[in-house]
Amino acid sequence: MKTQAFIIAIFISLCSNFLIAQNNDIRNTKWGADTAQVKKSETAKQVFSKKNNMVFTEKTGDMDTRIMYDFNAASQLIHVAYLITLDNKDPQAYVNNFLMLEEVLTKKYGTPIVKNTTTINGIAIKQDDWASNLLNDNLYLNFKWKNDKTEIALTLFNVNDILHIEINYNSIELIKKDSEDKKLQLFNKL
Repeated sequence: MKTQAFIIAIFISLCSNFLIAQNNDIRNTKWGADTAQVKKSETAKQVFSKKNNMVFTEKTGDMDTRIMYDFNAASQLIHVAYLITLDNKDPQAYVNNFLMLEEVLTKKYGTPIVKNTTTINGIAIKQDDWASNLLNDNLYLNFKWKNDKTEIALTLFNVNDILHIEINYNSIELIKKDSEDKKLQLFNKL
């Protein structure tokens, strides 16, 4: 009898953890959460905090990741960004990690709605040439996904000879509301 009760308790615990994970919008939290809720849910190390922004760091494999949470004027979570750097400064390593992240995001969110490969001169290049063009600051990759609550963008680019991979998550509803609120404030002041 005790064994059966124990198994039922484990089953209920696993189901509730699954449902909690399914109810989260980003990482372990929801859009609209306040700073206290985000801080409570975050497992990475906090390195910075002010009223509308919190930054955490963690390391996954050879990827150093800064996780930035941005809040609107009502202290609601509206944006999360992953800023990723690698121990390896080889541009091909960045391309490989970008492609790995694309695969993971595609498995999670489906086929990208945008796959933008931009060069300065507008010439189309093959994937085999991405690393050399990235090194020459002649490549910007921007892939996007969307679900009912979130817009997701994965980007790879070079600024001042520093390679960057970013993943940006935006709350569709709250970003739109925030933009409308800012327009209304401007309208009332002009």
